[in-house]
Amino acid sequence: MPFKPESFDIIVARYVFHHLKSKARLIQQIYKLLKPGGRIQIVDISGQDRQGVRFCNQIHRLKTWGEVRPCWLVAEQSLTDSLLKAGFRLADRHWHLSWVNTRQWVKESHISIKRHDELCELIKTRIAQYPALKSAFQVAAINGCLKLNLPILILNAVKMPG
Repeated sequence: MPFKPESFDIIVARYVFHHLKSKARLIQQIYKLLKPGGRIQIVDISGQDRQGVRFCNQIHRLKTWGEVRPCWLVAEQSLTDSLLKAGFRLADRHWHLSWVNTRQWVKESHISIKRHDELCELIKTRIAQYPALKSAFQVAAINGCLKLNLPILILNAVKMPG
């Protein structure tokens, strides 16, 4: 990165981590860039269990421009472990549920209605396979689209002196 070590007091990574296969590498880079006592805030779609993470990864990879792209959401514990291993102390964490309307999500992403139909079919199929997902994500059918609550994880951590 084109910045000197210990250049920042705070770094916010908002909806970045699910695009990266190697989260630990970015966390290590952020650790180097923060001043001692500096803070990192990670805000991203996540899950608390394997099925929830898998479900989010499957639906999110369809919400892309053009080709279907990989998505690497991870469970909260994986991010927390990477932060601790890099030398951070977890300051706090909390969850926020974000309502998503599939038709609006697709429209804002400038992708085809065919992709919307694929997304809805995938959601319905996964819910049929794992009924607990329906209540966990509060999925509801409304006017030809689906509405669901995506779990957003907010982690705050402090750089401990190395």
